[in-house]
Amino acid sequence: MGIMGTGSIFSQYNKIAGMVGQEKASSDPGFHEILSQTFKNAYQQVKSNEQLAKQHVVDQVDLAKLAPNTAELDVKITEITAFRDKILGAIQELLKMQA
Repeated sequence: MGIMGTGSIFSQYNKIAGMVGQEKASSDPGFHEILSQTFKNAYQQVKSNEQLAKQHVVDQVDLAKLAPNTAELDVKITEITAFRDKILGAIQELLKMQA
């Protein structure tokens, strides 16, 4: 299963939000900003883990430091994947109701 692009998810979300007349009335961060920040944090964590893995290959980092970092990254990716699946499921349900 391919990963749906964030632009497509956001366009579907905005389309559905527009159907029910939701407007951005507050200065709180919106769905797009929260999701974007989550992806940026995950990307930074991936880059950090890659750097540690490269250092481990040349014996600059102990495996005891790399293993917990990799486990944290695995949890983060699992959370993002579960979140994506929930969003896609909700969008599909809303589209079924519209039809």
